[in-house]
Amino acid sequence: MKVIVLHHVHRAGQDQEDVKLIGVYSSYEQARAAQSRVSALPGFSDTADGFQFDEYEVDTDQWAEGYTSFIAWIGPQELHGATILRLMQGNNATKVFSQDHEGRPFALEFLEVVSVHATRPEGMSVYGLAEMEAKSPLRRFVFVDWDEGSGRKLEIVARDFRNLTLTG
Repeated sequence: MKVIVLHHVHRAGQDQEDVKLIGVYSSYEQARAAQSRVSALPGFSDTADGFQFDEYEVDTDQWAEGYTSFIAWIGPQELHGATILRLMQGNNATKVFSQDHEGRPFALEFLEVVSVHATRPEGMSVYGLAEMEAKSPLRRFVFVDWDEGSGRKLEIVARDFRNLTLTG
């Protein structure tokens, strides 16, 4: 059995969201009817594009990856606002070639790589590089996209990383 969850997301600036659970419904028809009922209320009427419908299967785990903690923002300053150009994997290392917001090239090399999870990383506009909790001696590096809805992802589990100097 599937259910439809209706949320409303009101963005207050670039870094803040106010999320309201409107309800859980047995069909899209019921969820759209609920949206109609609340869309004229204060806050909702100002941000009509904030309604989100999500479909879930009942009695199914929706999160099966565990929970890891944020450690710190890391990496060179030019990574903030950079664009990933290319990912090169091989010989137990992964290189991420990027250019900063002024078009200058740079790269990060991840050493003793255990895993790379990538979904269309080329073209990602990087907000930053987050280090997340991992089992020692490994480190988990997550590239955070400015555009959360782009579907672009890049996560690397490795022992360490270093900046590479590029010319040209």
